[in-house]
Amino acid sequence: MELALPTIRINNCNLYYETRGNDQNPPVVLLHAFPLDHNVWRPQAEELSKEYWVITPDFRGHGQSEATDESYSMDLLASDIKDLVENLGVKNIVLGGISMGGYVAFAYRRLFPEDIQALILVDTKAEADTPQARLGRMEMAGLVVRKGVASFADRMLPRLFSKQSVETNASIVKDARKTIEAMSPIGIIGGLKGLADRSDSTPLLDEIRVPTLIIVGERDELTTVDDAKRIASRIVGSKLVIVPNAGHISTLEQPEKVTSAIQTFLRGIQLQQRASPV
Repeated sequence: MELALPTIRINNCNLYYETRGNDQNPPVVLLHAFPLDHNVWRPQAEELSKEYWVITPDFRGHGQSEATDESYSMDLLASDIKDLVENLGVKNIVLGGISMGGYVAFAYRRLFPEDIQALILVDTKAEADTPQARLGRMEMAGLVVRKGVASFADRMLPRLFSKQSVETNASIVKDARKTIEAMSPIGIIGGLKGLADRSDSTPLLDEIRVPTLIIVGERDELTTVDDAKRIASRIVGSKLVIVPNAGHISTLEQPEKVTSAIQTFLRGIQLQQRASPV
């Protein structure tokens, strides 16, 4: 299976991305969570690449992409992804996002609706941050400045994974810590600011008319089952899958279940092939 590991200059930032599979198959773009990277989708990317062309970028400030000193608004991140897929010569994408990746997927749908032929929304919500949540993000940014990235990782990790995952699958928590601790303070703060300032995507839900799959971990405390149900209730014809024994990063906590749900969803809809060669 071909695995390409390039970096591309987009919007004054060097973005890292991986591609897997045959580039003539339907393109699937998978957007990661904060403060992680493309590896949150690795189990799914490896399996889906047998039938689709899978593109997994790192957002600016995350993973192996460059950190720019600014707020990473959801619109900015969506524009980065738009430029990436245009440079790759694709349209008619299946767009998937987990957590912050879901927020960026909503922004992409609002800005570039004609590009999307299906949506996959995982462990995410449509609403903007509450004032209390925004304050919490700014407190986390202050923690990064005062005590460093390791202290930030200590605070974040218990929120990302269910207690069962922490107890039974220590490797995913260890890998997540490495990913977070490799981030620059600039990247973390840019992400926190963008998340705090994001707009409410609830009004957008009624406009979505493409096939949509919504997945949520049963034990997700950051974006709950109720959050996912509200999304599903507003998107006509959407499908909701609740993943047992998973927290906020269900793609890693229950990879087989999430992959199976995505495969079933994609095989059940008519997808267009890649629109044009590079």
